Amino acid sequence: MPHLPKVVRGVRLPYPALREVMLVEEARWFGRQLAHYSPAELSPMLNVGSQTLHFRRYVQPWIEQYVFAPLERRGVQVLHTDLRPGAGVDLVGDVTEESFLAQLRTYPFRAVFCSNLLEHVHEPRKLATHLVQILPANAWIFVSCPRVFPYHPDPIDNGLRPTLAQLARLFPHTELVAGEEVACGAIWEYVLARLRAWLRERRARQDGRLPQADQGGVTDLPAPTSPGAGLPWQQYARLALWLCRPVWATCAVLRVSHRSAHYLEARP
Repeated sequence: MPHLPKVVRGVRLPYPALREVMLVEEARWFGRQLAHYSPAELSPMLNVGSQTLHFRRYVQPWIEQYVFAPLERRGVQVLHTDLRPGAGVDLVGDVTEESFLAQLRTYPFRAVFCSNLLEHVHEPRKLATHLVQILPANAWIFVSCPRVFPYHPDPIDNGLRPTLAQLARLFPHTELVAGEEVACGAIWEYVLARLRAWLRERRARQDGRLPQADQGGVTDLPAPTSPGAGLPWQQYARLALWLCRPVWATCAVLRVSHRSAHYLEARP
């Protein structure tokens, strides 16, 4: 991978569309990896930082297309958890809080899916440790972070842009089974994919093909979030440079090597 700056804190992305990101090639990579495992090895799976069903189907439809729809067809049960309630969110809570973690430990999860969340928490190592603690030995963690991507707070961006080895080291009691720094094209390609998704959603809504349960979420093209005249021209100029710059994601599959003491304490 070519050497590129990992994060530019001087750029605050002006559109919410760029703040909640799973890139298309990243989703494809996970789809290929998940296909190697049987339903018994993956089910039940916890999707951490899941967003809503609407988001997964219509805002970033490649998440559903490459990751969760194939799992559903194979009979893998997936529970989705997020900080915010919404259609398609099964469990609402903060995985970094002990009370919610105790609740999660009561489920017999065999796998965890955690995409582009670690860069948005104050203590990524704590979150990674908590995810390990809800799993038994020989369970699986599918995790990703941006490797080369501009600053995108949601609500914060802690600047985490790990190499594959650095990402794996965040998770105690695990071993790296597969991983790659995935080339994901340029940001303009992602913006174009989002625009196409929005147009498909709009047509489905106009034709009455959008189920009522999927009505929540982003329904219009996002407007600039900055007040007044908008961002200073210098920040728009920096963002324009990013639009054509290659972006990368660090993706990994980890195996839990042995049960943690916290997992054993939670078992009946």
